[in-house]
Amino acid sequence: MGSEILCYICYIISWYSLIPAIVRMVKRKSSTDYSIQSTLMQVAYNIIWLAYVLFNPTFELVLCAIIDIILIFVYTFVIFKFHKEKDNT
Repeated sequence: MGSEILCYICYIISWYSLIPAIVRMVKRKSSTDYSIQSTLMQVAYNIIWLAYVLFNPTFELVLCAIIDIILIFVYTFVIFKFHKEKDNT
């Protein structure tokens, strides 16, 4: 039970960081200050974490993992949608 509480705290922190970032990028219509490489690593991490949760399932953890995956894919989509290459000239 104690480890599940830590998982819930991790999910809340993850969501707390993703939602404002998504809103900020949509408002500014820019994602140039976000790293595509680190975002793709975060996607990979979340997919691996979802696989782990599915091997040790509880309804709450699976639900949290699915919400986390959805948020990270929205985050990634927004980054790619608003990413503009900087001019080096």
